[in-house]
Amino acid sequence: MLAVGALEGTGTDSYTPTQKAASILDEETVAVLAETVCDFAYFPASDELLVLTDATAPWRRRLFHRKLRPSLQMPLEEPLSGQPPSAIINRHLTANTAHWRPADLVQALAGAGEEPVGDLCPVFQASPVLCRFEEENQRYRVDLTFRSPAASKQGGQAGASPWTVKVDLSGIGGLVGYWRGLAGLAGEPEVLPLLWREVAGPGGALDAAELKKLVVEEAAAPRYVLSLTEEAVLKLRKRPVPLSNEVGIRLEDEQAAALIRIQLRPADDPAAALFALDEAAQLLDSDPAASYQGAIEIAARHSGLAPDSGLMAGPDQLRERMWWLRFYEAVYARRESDDFGYT
Repeated sequence: MLAVGALEGTGTDSYTPTQKAASILDEETVAVLAETVCDFAYFPASDELLVLTDATAPWRRRLFHRKLRPSLQMPLEEPLSGQPPSAIINRHLTANTAHWRPADLVQALAGAGEEPVGDLCPVFQASPVLCRFEEENQRYRVDLTFRSPAASKQGGQAGASPWTVKVDLSGIGGLVGYWRGLAGLAGEPEVLPLLWREVAGPGGALDAAELKKLVVEEAAAPRYVLSLTEEAVLKLRKRPVPLSNEVGIRLEDEQAAALIRIQLRPADDPAAALFALDEAAQLLDSDPAASYQGAIEIAARHSGLAPDSGLMAGPDQLRERMWWLRFYEAVYARRESDDFGYT
């Protein structure tokens, strides 16, 4: 009891209980301090600390065994630079902001010869995948895939291929917020012209008035929906790609890159008719038994349009669109009876 601070001496062979004694009696537990080795991961960009144990980070041994080589170095500014690692860890332990902290972790002790953090921090290349697992609280699981740069020579042998280690970094809300903020740039009005240029290509330029009509909404990160007017759809139809195909976009800043998916949707009935025409073309390409008129009617119903509304194209326009989309075999199959129907 003396060793854990529950009793204090008041004289020869005389002791009195301290305030700690009451908590020990209530919890029926005596905490004995002991030293052990513990691993930590610190992210200076978001000032977040993870305590790595066998329970929380079973991947860490493989990660450390591989001896990741940094891709580059990032400068660190005060107050981080110049601090010993134990001070950074204890700051988070005191503030109770260390993620995955075991209940028995009390303090980080300065090791013999501990050196302060330098002016540079190693930067490791990794690909994060965010998986939302609590919709209400907007919590995410983060799966990081590290890639170690391959050496050009290893003992005279050819350079080794990059390898990957997948880790789960759930709880690093600040870093997740930064990544989500980067992906969220897709919805910013000032980014929309750049986004449209990536989606439509160099031949799909729109004037300022038409650009203002485009609307970007987040569906479920990292997926966004881009609503298009007829004018925008006409620009996109120059690509030999069905309008319903998602478009991959890469957003970058000086520290990271975010890959997002853009789903295209019509914003008006004329645009919906053009989307329906592509749907009919895809239906004919996948179903040898489907007819031109039947495919048009099915696609029109899916788009909420009447086949005879005047907005839907006819079989001739559908055949031309299929040719533009390079559905050659589907077109040839439906011309076979005309081209080779000899008697």
